[in-house]
Amino acid sequence: MNDFDWYENDNGNYVMTDQYGQRAATVFEKDGRWRVIVVSDDGSSKLLLPKLETPLDGRRTAEREVKQPGSVPAYKERIGWHCAKESYNGAPKYFRRTPDKTYTVRRASSGKWFSNVTTPPDRWFATHLDAMAYVDAVTMK
Repeated sequence: MNDFDWYENDNGNYVMTDQYGQRAATVFEKDGRWRVIVVSDDGSSKLLLPKLETPLDGRRTAEREVKQPGSVPAYKERIGWHCAKESYNGAPKYFRRTPDKTYTVRRASSGKWFSNVTTPPDRWFATHLDAMAYVDAVTMK
C-alpha cells in the first residue's frame, strides 16, 4: 500500500501528502536542480542537502526521508508553518517566520489562496498546501 499521494501543482512543484491529506514534502526546481523540503510530525520543515537531477530523484529522496527520518542529510535550520490564532475571511491563516521576514498564506474572499511573497498577489492557489509549497520553493536557498 502506498502511504503517500503525489500531485504536481500549478507551479511545477511536486507535493506529497500523507494519508490525512497533509503536506509531507515538496520537490521543487531551483537553479536547474531539484530540491526537497520535508515536513516533520511536529509541523516543522527541513530542507534536504542533496541537489538532484530529476523530480523523480526528489520524490524518491522525499519518500525515503519521510519513511526513515534522518536518513538523508539536511540543513540544520528548520522551518515551520503554523496556524495563526486569528482567521482571515473565515479560514485559517498560516505563517512561517524567518530571521528576516514572516511569510503568510491566506484565503481570499474568492476562495483562492495567496501568500505575501508577491505584492499584490499575482499567484493564486487552489489550496493552502500549494501556496505553502510555493513560498517554500521561492524563499529557500
